[in-house]
Order: sequence, then C-alpha cells, then structure tokens
Amino acid sequence: MRDKRTRWDISDEEVRHMVERMKGELAQELGMSIPPDGYWGHYKSKDLGKIGSQLQKRVPLLLERQGKGVKKDE
Repeated sequence: MRDKRTRWDISDEEVRHMVERMKGELAQELGMSIPPDGYWGHYKSKDLGKIGSQLQKRVPLLLERQGKGVKKDE
C-alpha cells in the first residue's frame, strides 16, 4: 500500500509543468475541455477528483522514471 504522505515537489518548475500538462491530457481523456483561462472551478468536484486521483497514480511513476524521486513529508 502506498504511503499517503508521499508528495511530489511542485516547487520544481519542470515538475509543475509536467503536472499541468498531465492535467490537460487527463481532462481530454475524460471528455473535458481544457479551460483557456486555466480556471477549473466550473467543473464538478467529482470530475476534478478523477483527474486528481489519476495524477496521484501517474506522477510518482513518471518522476521515478526521470530520476527525480518522490519526496516524503516528515
């Protein structure tokens, strides 16, 4: 079971861009359009939760492959 305290370091600009790119890709996979102004607030929480849960699964794997690792909260 995965440690729920595991986080990725979004202070790293490259990681932040990767997360934003993945958010858009996941939204398209779910049939949602990417908001042109970047504001996701008009979507249902349920839909945004689907994106968030997929990010939690995929981002650590990508970071591991890139050698960036995953940071754990103390």
